[in-house]
Amino acid sequence: MARSARHYSYPVSGSSAFLFGVRYRLAHRWFKFELKPGDREQTMRFELRFREFGPRFIEAWYEAIFWKFASAGRRGEYFATQMVEKLRKGDNSAAVIWAACEDFIDTGKLNAFKNLQFKLSMTGSAIPVTATFPAFVCPDRFPMVDRWIANWIVKYREAYRNHSGGLLAPSESYLRGNRTTLMISSDWEFYTRWIEWSRAAAQILTESTGFPWRARDVKMAAFTNARMNSPMLPLIGL
Repeated sequence: MARSARHYSYPVSGSSAFLFGVRYRLAHRWFKFELKPGDREQTMRFELRFREFGPRFIEAWYEAIFWKFASAGRRGEYFATQMVEKLRKGDNSAAVIWAACEDFIDTGKLNAFKNLQFKLSMTGSAIPVTATFPAFVCPDRFPMVDRWIANWIVKYREAYRNHSGGLLAPSESYLRGNRTTLMISSDWEFYTRWIEWSRAAAQILTESTGFPWRARDVKMAAFTNARMNSPMLPLIGL
């Protein structure tokens, strides 16, 4: 598990980030980062950058949105552009969105998550992008979630039947391929169980390895395992 976390990689091109920022004529400080290897240490520094600027500057939210989609190339940049435009038109301040994110972190409630989506000007009910921000603000307690994680959980449950520690499978609609993303309407419990499992796994892994695991790191390890199609990670023992 630790090896998968160490080998986590989510590279973002510095030149692509810079050009994305130029499109919006932002001040010099924004989109000035290079995440070429995109390893755990670089990603943690980017999370720290967001926590530093996110409460005060809406541009930090633009950066995180771009980061989320950057690995998908041109298609990802298109989605990032769409989301940034909606956020700009929504005209909510960074402080207002940050407060909504903190409310979900404090309560874990569905209505708080929906309110965060609303403040982010997201018109759909997909979970993954909104879930990025609690994980950036509080990585010790919140993991991200995406299709890689959904598919990994399916395989983990199959590999360790009756020992998956309460992990749920995604909704039938997702599994049948009718949808390519996780939705509040049918996958909310799947998401909340993943949060709980990641926290418990992080505690167990910290105690057994001496490495300071966060819920976010558990996601990094599972993401790496899924994307590299490596042999299933060992049973954590929840």
